[in-house]
Amino acid sequence: MRSSESNLFEKRRSITDADRRQLTAILTLGWAALTCILFSLIIVMDYRRFESDFYEISLHIKDQLDARIAKNEAVLEGFASFLAGMETYDEEPIYQYAKRITQRFPHVFMLEVATKVAAADVEDLVNRQRELGYPDFQIKSFDYRGSRSWRELPEADFYYPLTFIYPLLEASRPVLGLDLGSHENLSLPLQRALTNGTYQTSLPFRLVEGYDAYVMFMPVQRSPNEDGLDDSAFDRNQPFRIVLIVLLQEQLIEDIVQILPGSMGLLIYHSDKGPDDPIGWLFNKTVSDYAGLPGLVKQYRLEPEREGFMLRLERYFGMDSISVDVLAYAALAAVSFFFFIRFFILRRYQREIHRSKREARLELLASYDPLTKLPNRNLFQDWLEEYVKSTGKEVSFTAVLMDLEDLKLVNERHGHTAGDHILEKVAERIQQTLRADDLVARIGGDEFVALLTHVTNDEQVSEIVAKLNRSIQQPIRFNEASIAVKVNIGVAFYPEGTSDPNQLIQLADKVMYQEKRTRERRKRII
Repeated sequence: MRSSESNLFEKRRSITDADRRQLTAILTLGWAALTCILFSLIIVMDYRRFESDFYEISLHIKDQLDARIAKNEAVLEGFASFLAGMETYDEEPIYQYAKRITQRFPHVFMLEVATKVAAADVEDLVNRQRELGYPDFQIKSFDYRGSRSWRELPEADFYYPLTFIYPLLEASRPVLGLDLGSHENLSLPLQRALTNGTYQTSLPFRLVEGYDAYVMFMPVQRSPNEDGLDDSAFDRNQPFRIVLIVLLQEQLIEDIVQILPGSMGLLIYHSDKGPDDPIGWLFNKTVSDYAGLPGLVKQYRLEPEREGFMLRLERYFGMDSISVDVLAYAALAAVSFFFFIRFFILRRYQREIHRSKREARLELLASYDPLTKLPNRNLFQDWLEEYVKSTGKEVSFTAVLMDLEDLKLVNERHGHTAGDHILEKVAERIQQTLRADDLVARIGGDEFVALLTHVTNDEQVSEIVAKLNRSIQQPIRFNEASIAVKVNIGVAFYPEGTSDPNQLIQLADKVMYQEKRTRERRKRII
């Protein structure tokens, strides 16, 4: 009972702090859950917007490419119709027409004409072309791989040499006479064009001029009034001329790449090769930095009625798709809310702690002596009753009552401060003399009582009383004075002396009074 005040306060504070920690944990977990839900909602909304934007951009790109391919198809059909409408094949009007077309449609790199010729008529075609102003003209084959050199013309029933090119650049002049049937990227779509009578698109390839390009073909029905070559080797229902337009890769994609988000990839490839074969790639923008992130893929056929180019778009849900500013505001709001919760808890429980302190202080004042911090009479009596109840009928203990003499005289001579000092020192000496589990209380102005648990032997009690006498009656220094202290001690036993624990103090007081009277009579006799 030597730290009774602090123990009482610590008990109340531990309860308050436990409640505070529990509520803090609950509110913190709730805050964390709400924050996670808030962030999840923002990310889900961003992903929905990401999906919507992706499909919107995808359709926009497809529409742009469809429009450009349709424009190219119109140019090609116009060129084919122009040749089909000529009564005789004349390069001058073709030259003028091609010139107007390239001026009108700058995305068209070249207009070309190929002629279908039987193997037996190759020499006649060569001579005719030389007469038209191409003295070095010959039908030839070109290796577009490796060294990109001219190679020997393979044997075939028919050849499809280029007989007209506009504009005829210096680098393009050697291409005159190129047999389209021997060009691996041109032969398959050429045969489709001849078979179906509609335009076809070639695989992409590198031009001798150094550009990445592709070609669109369309057959031209021969005019019944056309003169020139001997047509005996041809079926008049089959086309014998093919028109071509050469289109550069950059002209098709132009500004499309500029509108692509950083996390969006674009691949334009030919359906003859598929998306995994680089030979069929017209354009490829990869987004390898976003590997492993969730993404979307959309694929379109740009030329639905024929084998041609496909569009594949993919986009990944990366940081550029997340509303970082919204997340930042949400994080700021969440942190602010967290500190608000913390502030609320601190303020709420700070008041609770203050209230507990006040209650502990009031309880301390009601149950403890404010000077010596020892239990008072009420608390001693309550504790005694509780001790007897909890330990049962077989319990035995001893009450030692101590009464200081001449305390009033000390107060008169040295002041009440000296008297208070005497009481404090006596309380310390009593507690230092007894065991830690013995109860010590101040039950009056100059009276103390000690409850010795498990001590009922007269010899032991006498030894303890002697120690108390020696300890208490040592002079006490106060300022410059040495104050003598006298004490009267009375002892009562339970249950030997009384069976009622509430009568112990009265019994001890009675014993102390009798011993005091006996001592005084002895002094008078002496």
